[in-house]
Amino acid sequence: MTTSRTWSLISLEPEARQYGGNTGYSDEVQQVYRYDSSVANHKQLARGDLVFIRDSKHLLGVARIESISASTIQKTRRRCPVCGQTGIKRRKSNPVPWRCTKGHEFQTPVEEVIDIVGFEARYEQSFVQTPKAVPISDLKAAAIRPNDQLSIEELDLSKIEQILLVSYPQTRALIEHFLYGYVLPPSEADSAADASNTSGTAFITTMTDTRESVLRSIRVRRGQKKFRDHLIRRYGARCLASGCELMDIIEAAHIDPFRDANDHHPENGLLLRADLHTLFDLNLMGIEPDALTLHFPKHVRNAGYQSLENSSLQLTTGKRPAHAPLARRWEAYLAHTALVMPQ
Repeated sequence: MTTSRTWSLISLEPEARQYGGNTGYSDEVQQVYRYDSSVANHKQLARGDLVFIRDSKHLLGVARIESISASTIQKTRRRCPVCGQTGIKRRKSNPVPWRCTKGHEFQTPVEEVIDIVGFEARYEQSFVQTPKAVPISDLKAAAIRPNDQLSIEELDLSKIEQILLVSYPQTRALIEHFLYGYVLPPSEADSAADASNTSGTAFITTMTDTRESVLRSIRVRRGQKKFRDHLIRRYGARCLASGCELMDIIEAAHIDPFRDANDHHPENGLLLRADLHTLFDLNLMGIEPDALTLHFPKHVRNAGYQSLENSSLQLTTGKRPAHAPLARRWEAYLAHTALVMPQ
């Protein structure tokens, strides 16, 4: 499974670029980011990644990449007329306006038009404008491999999530969707953003840490004995998806992701074989909330789960899980499947 990543994308006006050899791209920062195959990390950017769009001084917005297209484009490249370097810089106050990285000074650079592969990363449906939400210094400090020359730079989300949510809580649903493939309903997202303690300071849960806890919990399940016992009494001692009765490998699965003790309600739980629990947590198994049928992405079906595709939960006691959390997880499954298996 490919894990989505977090990136800083720099969008600058041509006059703001440090070096003049690259004439830049036409970015509409709330909709699309344009780059080409000469840019470092151009192969790494992917559909589903979380991106922080910024200029030289401000964070402009946060979004999730919805699509990436490629085409051949023409690009104007400027060079030093003496040595051919593209590392050239314009100096506004100097009578000899141009200088290259090797020290040559000149009045006018040589221009050439080249064919190159250009890319468009679109994100207009998810873009959240975040004026002055995160200082550029904090974005730079969150870089995994710091390099001031990179216009596409990978970030450690855990280092900036807290300050972003405190200063701009409107981004919470977007980040939660990125981390879980799950979006809080607006009323829940608003209440989470507005929650405060007695000091008046908003309490913001750290979702990157929570996500890591979810992944670790795939390997550590037995701390839920009371919840599991309730589910066994409710549904019987068997996996509700496969019918497996070997209880040594049957686990208590939460439908809505676990946040506090209230989520241990038996209507928010399923008994699932360990492998199916893992697939469910990773949104690689979906349960249609009305018919209660099981569904898997094609690559999972082909890995040995075809026999369970479109089968129903095996509910023999007349009781069923709550519809609302199933519906939320179904939407998360559909969103995740669309990302990992685009049509």
